[in-house]
Amino acid sequence: NLHDPPATWWQWEPGGEYLRKAVADREPPFWDPFIAAGAPAMANLTSTFFFPPYFLLILLGNGVVLKNVYFLSLLAFAGFFTYVLLRRSSLEVIPSLFGASAFMLSGALNKNVGSFLGQTLCCLPFLMFTARAFVDRPNWRASGLLAIGFGCVALSSFPPLLMAIFGVTALFIALAVFQSTRPRIRRSTLLRASVGAGLALGLVAIYYLPAFSALARTTQVKSLYATAGAETLSPGSFFELLGPGVVGGSDRLTDPPVRNPTRNRAIPYLSVTALLLASFAAPGGDDRRRRALTWTAIAATVLVATKLIGWYPVHWIAFLPVFKTIHFAVYFGNLLDFTIALLAAVGLSRLLSGQVSRLQIGTGSVVLVGFVLSLRPYAESLQDPGHIRAWSWVPVWWLFIATAAVSILLSWSTVRLPGRQTRVLVGAALVVMASAEGVRSNALPRQRRWEVWRNPPQYVARLVDAAAGGREMAIGVFTSNASSAFGVFGLDSMMAFNPSRIYALYHRYASATRSLFLRGATALPPEGVLDRAGVQAVLIANGLPDVVRDAHARGFELKWTDDFVSVFRRPGAPRFFFSSEYSVAPDGNTALELVGQLQNPRLVVVEGALPNPSLPNQLDDPAVQLIHFRRNSVKVSVTAPRPGLVYFSESHDPGWLATVNGAPEPVLLANYAFRAVAVPAGPSEIEMTYVPPGFRLGALLSGVSALAVAALVFAGGTRPDDPRRPERPIEA
Repeated sequence: NLHDPPATWWQWEPGGEYLRKAVADREPPFWDPFIAAGAPAMANLTSTFFFPPYFLLILLGNGVVLKNVYFLSLLAFAGFFTYVLLRRSSLEVIPSLFGASAFMLSGALNKNVGSFLGQTLCCLPFLMFTARAFVDRPNWRASGLLAIGFGCVALSSFPPLLMAIFGVTALFIALAVFQSTRPRIRRSTLLRASVGAGLALGLVAIYYLPAFSALARTTQVKSLYATAGAETLSPGSFFELLGPGVVGGSDRLTDPPVRNPTRNRAIPYLSVTALLLASFAAPGGDDRRRRALTWTAIAATVLVATKLIGWYPVHWIAFLPVFKTIHFAVYFGNLLDFTIALLAAVGLSRLLSGQVSRLQIGTGSVVLVGFVLSLRPYAESLQDPGHIRAWSWVPVWWLFIATAAVSILLSWSTVRLPGRQTRVLVGAALVVMASAEGVRSNALPRQRRWEVWRNPPQYVARLVDAAAGGREMAIGVFTSNASSAFGVFGLDSMMAFNPSRIYALYHRYASATRSLFLRGATALPPEGVLDRAGVQAVLIANGLPDVVRDAHARGFELKWTDDFVSVFRRPGAPRFFFSSEYSVAPDGNTALELVGQLQNPRLVVVEGALPNPSLPNQLDDPAVQLIHFRRNSVKVSVTAPRPGLVYFSESHDPGWLATVNGAPEPVLLANYAFRAVAVPAGPSEIEMTYVPPGFRLGALLSGVSALAVAALVFAGGTRPDDPRRPERPIEA
């Protein structure tokens, strides 16, 4: 029941396989040579390489059973820390169980837990608990532990959601700190919290500085996401909080019975019972911990809800630098499940302790019934009457009515039948009801366990044979990072930060559809482009007969076909070759056009004059010999008959350094998007190595931060006789 299956199957899972193989080969996962003719791997973040629990999963083999255990463990992790956060905030056992189960079984987690999005979201209760523990004992040792906790969560890697969960946690710390009546304690606590947060940033600098560098040089990301923050949702999207599929099943069905199946995907389901109890929450009372939690949940709910539907002044954030590139409408709705679950726990606590008046129960009941009843006309307005599953949501709607009725009756029973035993039974019944709603919402037909990365389709093996170490071009099929998982060199890419020039080349000659990724090819590029990219195998979906005919017309050799795809092998230039024949383009745009017009497969287009004149290539020019090819380095040798260039059909990106016979040599832009190195006449060994820009500075900052954190943890505790030491908090 995934919210974004392509993010899982096309990005995260292939990234996990890439990392598993890199670890087995004892190579750092800096560069992925199998996608986009080469692209930064670690700097793309969506692979979440170094989140500690995920990295352990990779080390243990990354198999299907392990993945299932990992996903279920993430859910249990989120539920457990929601429970201990509520207990640490002075809530009783039953309300804490309610909040934990409501969030653990919510759509925010269960629709996303199989992806990097869910992995990050599962860390929110842990962040809040860590913050609560810090505020309870704000000494320097706690600052160090806060830095470790925050740093580990930051490695879960999904930046938009990280910004959201850290924002909620920062709000929680601020509200908790200002509950203190002593200004000196407030100042010292905020100082130590700021130090902990700063050290957390330092700890992950080794991971994030390369990502920021990649983002800065990836121009297509900036242009395509320039207005992402301004996207909003219809207020009707909030109906999805009641349960999945209530407005057409857009998250469960590949062919939903609604006219616009994507309009309500961003706010995942919670439960009817939780919505009722959340209406009973209030920030009153003398307990500072409970008050801080309640105000945080209320403020976060209001801010997120108003931003999602575009209400000002909150919506102004969509036009600020950085924030304008975030898809609030896609990701931030997940926060509502957590904040409403917290409010529901507070509301249940007040209900069971007799603090909710008849007026409050009545008001909450009327609002809930009105909300559920108004769902029907809204769902009818979306319905496609001619669809085979039209009106399939009606039984679910009646179930919501029944659930609301039972929840309201149970709530009224705490007033009509007072007594501790009655209230305990009512609380337990409400926990069971919310849990049953969650189980029903998450229940889907069980899929067969299958590991496609270890059991690839037959055409993958044929493709590897046809490519014979060269690159493949996929059209209409295989358009993901699957090439990385299978170890096939390809041009497609689902990375966010692809080298800008390979991106422009791909969309100029292979796909007119402008998107962030390198996919959607609909035509064979010119032969000159295929030669420059080192393409030796072509995979074409048989559903594109015109492209298949074009491959036959160009003389490509058909190696294998079935009802689904055809695999061709084409003659062309090798991936590495020597050339002394080049053409100088005055700028990148000219080079991009020239590459598509070239007939000579070994002519190299450069941008800027070279010290040696262009000389015609000869038929007996020696081949470039490959000594080794690794993820972050490649080494070749050639005995050049005259000065010239050694060409690499690998994408050009800052971070690549070259040596010729051990001496540094500039890496040249060649054929618009690829690399070349000048060599003298005679024997030469050329080695290229890659280190992500920003990595060395990041490593330095992370090392210094780690030393500072260690010093705080081992030497920064509060003395037992310190009069400023706060009282022992309520045990979880």
